[in-house]
Amino acid sequence: MSIDEAGALKILQGRCRKQLTARDEGLLRRAIKTLYGNIIPAIDGKLPCWGTRRSLAPAMPRYVGHWNWDSAFCAMALAKWDVAWAREQADILFEAQHENGCLPNLVCPNGAIIDNRSQPPIWFWAYREIDEEDPNDQELCKAYRVLSKYEAFWCARRKKGGLFHYDADEGKTPYFVKFESGWDTSPRWDEALPDVLWPIDLNCYMVLAYRSLAYMAERLKKDDDIPKWRQAEVDLSREINRLLWHEEQGAYCDTRIADGTSTEVLTPASFMPLFVGIADVHQADCMARLAEDAELFYPMMPSVSYNFPAYSSGDYFRGPTWLNIDYPAIIGLKKYGYIHLAEGYRERILDMCAEERRDLFEYYDSRTGEGRGASGYGWTAAFIIRFILNED
Repeated sequence: MSIDEAGALKILQGRCRKQLTARDEGLLRRAIKTLYGNIIPAIDGKLPCWGTRRSLAPAMPRYVGHWNWDSAFCAMALAKWDVAWAREQADILFEAQHENGCLPNLVCPNGAIIDNRSQPPIWFWAYREIDEEDPNDQELCKAYRVLSKYEAFWCARRKKGGLFHYDADEGKTPYFVKFESGWDTSPRWDEALPDVLWPIDLNCYMVLAYRSLAYMAERLKKDDDIPKWRQAEVDLSREINRLLWHEEQGAYCDTRIADGTSTEVLTPASFMPLFVGIADVHQADCMARLAEDAELFYPMMPSVSYNFPAYSSGDYFRGPTWLNIDYPAIIGLKKYGYIHLAEGYRERILDMCAEERRDLFEYYDSRTGEGRGASGYGWTAAFIIRFILNED
């Protein structure tokens, strides 16, 4: 039985550890309304290719389709009150898996599939969260088959020198390669395309992938698989710290595959090793100092540091504040004990979303807080919910 908006609000209110403030109550209502408003409807009486399953577009009516990482981020929020709906997001994408293991960038309502590239591998993490909310061996077994094949895709086609990179399998124009990263116009890619770099966030997402696959193997009693996934996590974590930590810079950073040098472009992705818990105390302290620096990230965690020459406060991935990339950075700081710093960021981001009364936006100007890009944006709603629940 589907749960309506009022039911969703009641469940989320019950999950909150503290009495909701008026601000947070209002944001929860807006976030829930946004997600329900992004269900892709029948068009001219014709159902989308996925039938009656409730696919969430990133933002109706501007972006109509089932995007890979958007659907994962939204599914993690949906799982907080409607696990069946969260699994529908997975099923739509998983059924479109390419024979080489790629989970496609996009499934369109008319059945067209963009599978010459994927997107950041969020679904390992997302599906683990779905199963933790509602353990189901049959559903987990199906997901495990898909995600094991997806891991093999990344190893076979996106791994070089012990670490992972982004790429596109055909039509290798700059934007196709950038599209797989999800950070389409980021200054991270101004100097070189992501296929010749080891991106720090991608490799940390793969740490989460191996951790999640080990969890799934344990749940399903696949004893032969458990040590394989655990060792892969250990090996990848070691290589991240060996190759992507740059002591002279005091930061994790995207790194050139050819010579192992840092691109020196600081972004919220640099904090991902804290989110996955593989940084040591010294590394975490260095990263916290960057987060406190008003010339770099403080107070609004822009998508590239404030002092970077190409920074632009309201220009897509070239400087605005994005909740989906800031959330892991902020939670990473919290996990390492920088509670006051992390809480300050969380509060400022929620204030920003509340004060922009027009809608929930794709991203926000990191100077003024003005909403930019598409309105009614799904993953903004999803991360507002996660920030308010404050469960991580």
